[in-house]
Amino acid sequence: MIKNIAIPVFILTTVSCSVSRDIEVAKLTNPQAISSQSIIYALPQSAVTVTIDVARTSVVKGIYADYALKYLSMANVPMADSETYSISNVNIESKSEADPLQYYSIKYKTYPDNLNKLLSMSNKGMVLDFANAWKSNINLSLPEPNKKDMFSDPYLLKETTREKVDTFYKTMMKDSAIVKLPVIKKQTQVKNTDDFAKEAAINLIKTRKRKLKILRGEYDFHPEGEALKVMITLLNKQEEYFYALFAGVKRIEKLNYTYSFVPQPEKISKDLCYFSLEKGIQDNNALGGSVISVQLSKEQEPVRAVVPDKAKNILYIRIPMQATVSVKLKNENIATARLPIYQFGVTQVLPLQ
Repeated sequence: MIKNIAIPVFILTTVSCSVSRDIEVAKLTNPQAISSQSIIYALPQSAVTVTIDVARTSVVKGIYADYALKYLSMANVPMADSETYSISNVNIESKSEADPLQYYSIKYKTYPDNLNKLLSMSNKGMVLDFANAWKSNINLSLPEPNKKDMFSDPYLLKETTREKVDTFYKTMMKDSAIVKLPVIKKQTQVKNTDDFAKEAAINLIKTRKRKLKILRGEYDFHPEGEALKVMITLLNKQEEYFYALFAGVKRIEKLNYTYSFVPQPEKISKDLCYFSLEKGIQDNNALGGSVISVQLSKEQEPVRAVVPDKAKNILYIRIPMQATVSVKLKNENIATARLPIYQFGVTQVLPLQ
């Protein structure tokens, strides 16, 4: 039976207190030479996970924005659609995983009877930590943009046509005199954009007046409690809709991007992505943007221990070293964290007897 596991430092004391028979530990270099009475484990390494929260602000021009100043005296309303991005938050975490270059085999003559209690195994063959952090899901999906028409609320205006009254004059002879008699003629015309904008402005003003009168108690009826709350809520929605026809709609969406980086003593920085106010996060700078990078600085250099490639009644362990992790936009820090990094540390031996 061969098992593949990764052993964090914090559980090794449990193993060392429970194993009482000879074992042989060797660095794994030839997988074909593994004995059937062996357990394979890996020393941990740290992966730095950077999650970037981006706010996408979309502004849609109101369909009657050109008439906002004319009918409502509203200045500086958006006159064109726009989309901008901003970084709202950056989170830096450290995740432990098996180091593919640090596999070791533990060879037993016979398995201990309590082996199932010594090592807690996950379905991926890794020893679990006590906090059950392995259960967390870091695969984040990006929300799809909302394609709903921003001006589709059912606040219908009045008829799409209007009645135009024209007065014509008919010339007649009366008592040897020429007189003009008025003739009224009604015509039906299709309303233009100016007509609809004017009507929307009138409805907006009426809605505000109605809400004010209800709050002042100027109507013959006096709603109270839940009835008043419902009426004000509906009037607020109607007011917001008519107002948006002129002032436009502003919508903010949250986007999440997650990047992972496994630092090494000789590789302590990496370019993650590119960011611009107009395009947001990009994988390359083909559309322009500033680079977002992650950089690590070791707080101290560890003393390297000399360990044999093969020994008895010991386990190899890795002690992490603290490092400062910085996420930078161009050359400016936008997030900093202090994290333990296993591969920056030193490999030691832990006696089992």
